[in-house]
Amino acid sequence: MQITVGKCTIDIEDSPSVYFGKPMDDSQGVEGEQPGQATIFRVTTSDELDLQYAIVSWPNANREVCFFDWFDGDTKYENLSKGTGRLAISTAGENEVFQLRAMKYNKASKKANLAGVSLEKLSEWAQTDIIALLKKYGAIEVGTKEQLIGEDNKTKNILSVLIPKGNNIAVTVAFTVTRVLAIMHDYGLEEN
Repeated sequence: MQITVGKCTIDIEDSPSVYFGKPMDDSQGVEGEQPGQATIFRVTTSDELDLQYAIVSWPNANREVCFFDWFDGDTKYENLSKGTGRLAISTAGENEVFQLRAMKYNKASKKANLAGVSLEKLSEWAQTDIIALLKKYGAIEVGTKEQLIGEDNKTKNILSVLIPKGNNIAVTVAFTVTRVLAIMHDYGLEEN
């Protein structure tokens, strides 16, 4: 399947591959590496970035998106190949939820890290209404974690996406907008 989002093209492989690695989520008490099933997607951009990510389903951990392979691209994207910006997908009853945090350049540390972002900024990068786009590809709702799943802790106000369990397409779209397009549009550098 191929999807165009903003200045990116996403190609999602049809069948999963075996993936061996260490999950971000250690809440189930399993430490170290384990085998998982990976749905690979390739992102190419108008400024010649070409890399692959994997949506990994683990037997003993929550799903996540992580770096898979680098083919070409400007040095400003290098953080994406070093594991920065992995996307954690948490179970939320019969559904899953993940945060909409974008790669933002931090002038003080001179590195990119994940930071909050507005719906307006996400829509600007995607060149369309981000909520409508995510719903088109299977998202149930977009809102704060408190609104979506009733979370009542320090992350309750973080903008997030609620999806049906196992949905890959909304995940790839959100990941591409919040990681690749955020870097492409110099998020954090454009601010005074």
